[in-house]
Amino acid sequence: MKRPKLILVLLFFYGIIVVVMLVLNAWSHHTHTNEHHVSPGVVRSKERPHDMVRGLPFLPKVDAGYGHVVKFQVSESSTMKHEHESRKSVEKSPRDDARQCSLSYESLKYWDRSNTPEEVAYSPYFTIDPNAPKYITFELDQGGFNNIRMAFETIAVLAHATGRTLVMPPAKPLYLLKNIGADGKRDLELPDFFPIPSLPGLEVINMSEFLHRGHSNGILSDPPAKIELLSGKDVMNYLWTQGLKPNWKPLATCIIFGGYDPYTKEFCDGRYPVGFNSSYQDARLIHFPARPKEGYRYLTHFYTWIRFQKPAIDRFYKRWVRDHLHYKDSLFCVASKIVESLRSESGGGEFSTFHIRRGDLQYKSVKVDGKEILDTSLGYLEEGELCYIATDEKSRDFFAPLANRYRLRYLGDYMEHLDGISPNFYGMIEQIVAAQGRTFTGTFFSTFTGYITRLRGYYGFEDNKTFYFAPKDKILAFHSQTWPTNPYYTREWPLAWDMIDAPESDPHWNASIDMESENRLHRQGRRAVECQKNNGLGFDVITGKCTSKDMWHFETCLEEPRCKRGTFTAGLS
Repeated sequence: MKRPKLILVLLFFYGIIVVVMLVLNAWSHHTHTNEHHVSPGVVRSKERPHDMVRGLPFLPKVDAGYGHVVKFQVSESSTMKHEHESRKSVEKSPRDDARQCSLSYESLKYWDRSNTPEEVAYSPYFTIDPNAPKYITFELDQGGFNNIRMAFETIAVLAHATGRTLVMPPAKPLYLLKNIGADGKRDLELPDFFPIPSLPGLEVINMSEFLHRGHSNGILSDPPAKIELLSGKDVMNYLWTQGLKPNWKPLATCIIFGGYDPYTKEFCDGRYPVGFNSSYQDARLIHFPARPKEGYRYLTHFYTWIRFQKPAIDRFYKRWVRDHLHYKDSLFCVASKIVESLRSESGGGEFSTFHIRRGDLQYKSVKVDGKEILDTSLGYLEEGELCYIATDEKSRDFFAPLANRYRLRYLGDYMEHLDGISPNFYGMIEQIVAAQGRTFTGTFFSTFTGYITRLRGYYGFEDNKTFYFAPKDKILAFHSQTWPTNPYYTREWPLAWDMIDAPESDPHWNASIDMESENRLHRQGRRAVECQKNNGLGFDVITGKCTSKDMWHFETCLEEPRCKRGTFTAGLS
């Protein structure tokens, strides 16, 4: 009797296994058949799948607000996805398991801390024509990574605001990021650093896909098979001949969407306003070169160059950059382990941070010795305080004056947390760590320091806990709020983070104009009027001289027909 019982028991368990397998198969089939199947790179809304075209809601052009706010999923462009799968990652998995991160990991994800509901906005200024898609291509800045990041943020905002598909430039070696990846190459691209395929409301495709689309849509004159044989540099030279190239200089112009607001004058800081007029609106392809010798470079902050007339829209784009153009989660995971170690070492959970740039920065006024940095810090750091220093200085002897008073730590003290991570990503990890300091002391003029200060703004640290160690007149630059001033890129400004989660009905951010800028604006304004009256000439706010080119000061632009034709005040709103 034992044998039949054993058979019955086995049959019973076999039946359970079969039932479970059938249930799992049915569930898998259900989820598969209910996915939205979309064309490569196209985004669709869960709630309104038929209203989405090229990643943006296909709705009429409006003058106020965003229209409908929708949640949606993003489908990664098939060619971009294939490209990333075929390249071995230069870091650990693109999205580390949160269980492998420290307890500090969730607190570092500032984009998850916002109380603003999940939102997606289409451009309120341009209607999207699904039969005539338009594109933006761009070249990577020739400077360091943070210069590249700044230009990328700016161009991404322009692509979203103008309803265009953004095309990623091909991978290439980046300045100072010289370490060879797991694939044996030095080539890097923006999706290595940012979660680009998941940018809400913006379709992003790679260059290969664009070459095929562009030729089939009549935008590009040559077939993709011919262009794909070119090097990355030659591809950019080809696009130089195919697209409309805006010769907008961030130090001379301010980009205005929707017309003037009560603070446009303060925002433009003497620059003349430029609108996205019909010549740019109608262009199927706009190409943004990065060629300083030819006069093309977009080294600026998106929020100091691009202005949206309506406060709610202006704040939306600042949140969009904050919440979506952040470093990949895996970098925050690694940084969280270092932060957790520092908090544990400090005893009370707090530590202070520095960024001390010593390498190729050309500004002599910030090339000071360790004793001067120590003297600056005496007023706000406590003796014996634990301090993390992000630096490119190789000699620890440089920091001896600081080491005699503080407990210093460097990235090299935490190499156990960097196993398997390419050194190409160390800088980004250090920025996240340095942003966590009770106080932060940075290097003026450095865009690396600049991004740390912006991250601190996103995290909610008080501005008066941020300092520079030099020059002396900039040490307390963050302790009073002022409008951004030329040349803008030397630091970040509270305009990027202050009030960006305010209600839609709130007015624009406002601040005072510092005395130095006010005096400069008066001098430039008087000179610009003289140029216009005496010679009928324009005015170059960069050089401070009269010019025969179509360039103006903000004040004279309001009276100059040639300048007004290029602005939204000329009737394009």
